[in-house]
Amino acid sequence: MTSREFDVIIFGATGYTGRYVVEELARTAKSANIKWAVAGRNVEKLKESIDIVQEYLGDEIDISKITIIKADVKDASSISDMCKRARLILNCVGPYKFFGEVVVKACIENGTHHVDLSGEMQFLDMTQANYFKQAREKGVYIVGACGFDSIPADYGISLLKKKFPGDLNSVEYYVQVGQGPSGRSTNIGTFLSAVHSVTDFFRIGQFDIALKKEVFKKDLVKSNYSLRKRLPPLFYSGEVKGWCLWFMGADERVIERSQKFRYEYLNERPVSIYICSSTD
Repeated sequence: MTSREFDVIIFGATGYTGRYVVEELARTAKSANIKWAVAGRNVEKLKESIDIVQEYLGDEIDISKITIIKADVKDASSISDMCKRARLILNCVGPYKFFGEVVVKACIENGTHHVDLSGEMQFLDMTQANYFKQAREKGVYIVGACGFDSIPADYGISLLKKKFPGDLNSVEYYVQVGQGPSGRSTNIGTFLSAVHSVTDFFRIGQFDIALKKEVFKKDLVKSNYSLRKRLPPLFYSGEVKGWCLWFMGADERVIERSQKFRYEYLNERPVSIYICSSTD
């Protein structure tokens, strides 16, 4: 990749998640000598976000003069101009189902890597189906689901597979989310993404067809010890000693695609996954 003005641009730095990413990158950039900027459609709101994050950082780090770039998903040329200026875009603009594709496309066209925090099945599956070949030809990394969805789950399975004394066949995975003093809460962007992800749960078959056609052409080896989902969808688990539901988030799909990828291109035996969510 040719030299760029910035190593990283955070796109969508005005939301709850975006501000958190700004704070974390500010701390990292100081020690790692990373050149970075923020981008979004509303410059004034970006300035407000910088001021808010600056309060958290205190006198430790000064980000008051960080470069602010105007870029709007409704203006493809502004997205392209943003991508040309960086080696990597950290995309925090969701729901990705509606706002993500234009950024991915611009990144590939301009040879810029892309990392997002999506937990939306349609966006993640169809981005790989529609842009895998183009990204591979350009040498561009499009890395999705790099938040709570789905790094703990995907990395956890990879680590278990590595440490397991033998060939790992299947994993029944339980998700349990704790709460703080104020109880459980979420921000509106995450909530909307979750709602759309649940609706896409019933369209998985369509996504599989597209992925099979474009990315995963090898037929999976059928295990003699197949993992079956528990019935009914709501059940009592002796393992976690509580009531559980089938997990309808993106984790299972992300793990499946990782396993299929490693089977397709590295000839590694895939692991079957079943994820449940504790209601406690």
